[in-house]
Amino acid sequence: DASSHGFYLEVTCNGCRRIAIFEPGGFAVTRWFKLPIDALGARMLCQPPKGCGHRGATIRFISYPPTPPAKAMPKPIETRTPKGIDPEAWANASDHERKRLVRRARG
Repeated sequence: DASSHGFYLEVTCNGCRRIAIFEPGGFAVTRWFKLPIDALGARMLCQPPKGCGHRGATIRFISYPPTPPAKAMPKPIETRTPKGIDPEAWANASDHERKRLVRRARG
């Protein structure tokens, strides 16, 4: 089943450019499911009152809902670490812990 994988049919009216999204399984039960997609689109009617009454549509497969773009990896924040202190410990330390790390590094 294509809808379980996130694929749907986007039908765009050639007259008013209205867009409707359908599950592909709904088309399989119609008597036209053996037609090529272009021929099926030519037979579609944009139904009033929402539609314009024009016959003909463009059909294409889409993934819906659209997958969001992957987030970029955050850049590590570069902080100046005092000499003799582990940079990872310095980056994860609070202000109080940083003072303690500086005192321990100085001796």
